[in-house]
Amino acid sequence: MFEPKDFLELSKDLFDTIASKSDKGLVPNDYREALLRTVAGRAYYAVYLTCREWLWDRFEIDLNDEAEKRGKSVHKTLVEIMYDISKKVGRMYLVDQIKDLKRKRILSDYDLKVQIDERDAEYSIEIAESILEDLRRL
Repeated sequence: MFEPKDFLELSKDLFDTIASKSDKGLVPNDYREALLRTVAGRAYYAVYLTCREWLWDRFEIDLNDEAEKRGKSVHKTLVEIMYDISKKVGRMYLVDQIKDLKRKRILSDYDLKVQIDERDAEYSIEIAESILEDLRRL
């Protein structure tokens, strides 16, 4: 079975490759930003999929079913459910991090006018690592 954390590992490896090869001029500028956008997107999906599985394993919440009941996207439903859980366990920063990462992913995937740079990609990785570590502790 696929492990969602592998998306985060892919993001980290891709980011490290971009950083090391860019210094040597080996990453063409034509697709450098596309790679950075991919880093941010995969970091988000590592968190999204891990949260989805965690919700099922811990609470038997089927995110797809819950989203359908609410008439909302699975991504919005995830944020709402994680808000409730974060509030109960006194870790509101957790849902804030998830929302932050989701915003970065949306910018990376859809907003072509916004430039995604190394700081954005690295920030996405850092937030994803923090969220996944917190989920392991809950």
